[in-house]
Amino acid sequence: MKRMHGAPSDPPPDPASPRRALSIVDAHALCLAATESKKACCLCFGRWSANCAKTRVETMVGGTMKIPESAVSFLSSRRLRLATAESCTAGQIASYLATVPGSGSCLDVGFISYSPSGKVGFLGVKATTIRDYGLTSEEVAKEMAEGALCQEGCCADVAVSNTGVADEVPEGDPPAGTQCFAWSFRTREEAIVTFSETRRFRGERNDVRSAAALYALSRIEHYFNQLPLVSRGRHPEGSC
Repeated sequence: MKRMHGAPSDPPPDPASPRRALSIVDAHALCLAATESKKACCLCFGRWSANCAKTRVETMVGGTMKIPESAVSFLSSRRLRLATAESCTAGQIASYLATVPGSGSCLDVGFISYSPSGKVGFLGVKATTIRDYGLTSEEVAKEMAEGALCQEGCCADVAVSNTGVADEVPEGDPPAGTQCFAWSFRTREEAIVTFSETRRFRGERNDVRSAAALYALSRIEHYFNQLPLVSRGRHPEGSC
């Protein structure tokens, strides 16, 4: 199976930017401010639009879980199945999806690979990749997502991965809340196209993990829509 790596054509402004870490409470305040100023809304990953603050505050602060519902709706409408490969979120991405009725039609399999040996042994992450880039890296996240799709018995069309740190680490680098993500898609041509991002979330340990899990789900549709743009003119980089 061929692999191609894509990059987002227009990275969206969002509260998890490495340049500026926001708590959910901070995001709430900024989202409300966007209602008044009609500027870019921090939680819409794009320009301000009518009711944007209300919708996103309900999603991230009010607990109505619109992101998992939207993810299930999108995956189901496209007849796509999802695999998850999680480290820091430790199964929360799959768990959020499973809260939605009907998610069984689009959730295929979930891997929790917390340790380096788990990433190498179960998902095929290269030990040299971990050594050269560190566990909290987009390179590791990419190999986790691609490895999930390549597992025998995996019937998924899409894989989402997460690796990061929720707490302060002794060396101070990467900063607490740094999360790396990858989204891999199996194309009709049996290629794997992978996108990746690094974001930083602020808050207590489990606030970071929850925000990261929701963010991972929120970007599936975005990157699916990027596939036609990155597939043209790309060269394959490998196979399962």
